[in-house]
Amino acid sequence: MKMPWAIAGRQRNGGLVGGRELAVLGVEFPDEDFVEAQVDVQNVSTRGIDEHDRLQARFDRIEAVNFQSRMMRLLNDRIKISGGAR
Repeated sequence: MKMPWAIAGRQRNGGLVGGRELAVLGVEFPDEDFVEAQVDVQNVSTRGIDEHDRLQARFDRIEAVNFQSRMMRLLNDRIKISGGAR
């Protein structure tokens, strides 16, 4: 029986069955489809995180090469401006 607001157990059933027994009787377990959907969401999340990690590692490798090239170019330009190696 669904109630729009909380009613004490003794008011609802005249005290014949304790509130804890009623609570156990009223427990609804999730159906298998719901549990399966939750597992699917977890799997999709894990795959998404793995994909992001893979793409981030690729980006980091490319940026490391670009950074090194940029630094070498700046150092070479500085050497040229200063009149060469001493």
